[in-house]
Amino acid sequence: MKLHKEGKNNKEIVEILKVKGIKRRNKNDEYSVKDVFMCIKKLKLREERMKDIKYKLGMWKLCREI
Repeated sequence: MKLHKEGKNNKEIVEILKVKGIKRRNKNDEYSVKDVFMCIKKLKLREERMKDIKYKLGMWKLCREI
């Protein structure tokens, strides 16, 4: 995500991962452009969930937006 925020596109991120020898977690092959895209997409969704915090207290519903 750090590389994405720096302005690198998915293909550049894949090349950086290949140079550093970083492989996928559960498989022993290299990252593809689609793998990087899905990782970034999931991280963006996770950040959105963390921003939208809702509490329910009895009959009260509290929403906190960061």
